[in-house]
Amino acid sequence: MLAVEADGRLVGDVQGRCPRFALPPGVWELGIELWDAADRGRGIGRETVALLSSHLFDREDAIRVQATTDVDNVSMRRVLEVLGFDFEGILHGFMPDAAGPPRDYAMYGVTRGAWGRARRPTPVRQARIEALGLSPVPRVPDTWRMNPWLRVLAAFGLAIAAALFLEGPAAADRAGLLHRRHRRGEPRAPAQGQDEGKGSRARRSG
Repeated sequence: MLAVEADGRLVGDVQGRCPRFALPPGVWELGIELWDAADRGRGIGRETVALLSSHLFDREDAIRVQATTDVDNVSMRRVLEVLGFDFEGILHGFMPDAAGPPRDYAMYGVTRGAWGRARRPTPVRQARIEALGLSPVPRVPDTWRMNPWLRVLAAFGLAIAAALFLEGPAAADRAGLLHRRHRRGEPRAPAQGQDEGKGSRARRSG
């Protein structure tokens, strides 16, 4: 989950979900919420969806990005269509509703190739955008992309955590003990092979 900021304020959140056992590899589903109605209709949601979609295609090897919204959510449906998402059908009785029967949702999706074409302005798309009173959204800026060194550090940290987890609690206890001894300046205990070597030399000298 990522925060959505506008005018120096936190105005909502956006998610890119790719559950391992719920969607095929490379297929991502977007979800966005702007909390205050006053922040809707200003292009914030459209720019957010565009930035995250570009990030998923450019950096996460996405082959498809999809999103669902209530059939009556005209503004969100318009955002998805302007950005190049295709309307793929209605999910009947998809979302439970405490006020009545489950709501129908509209499914939208865009593939990697279609997204690349949608980012290139065409006369038809430009006329459609201008008719809706919107402006085209640029490709994701470099500042959005994660620093490669941060990716390396994150991968290194995950590898250490996985190693400790797989080896069990004893590994974590040993690591913590060695770290505490090192900080106090205590000598580290010799390895088992070193103890045996000293013992064998003592027996030979005797």
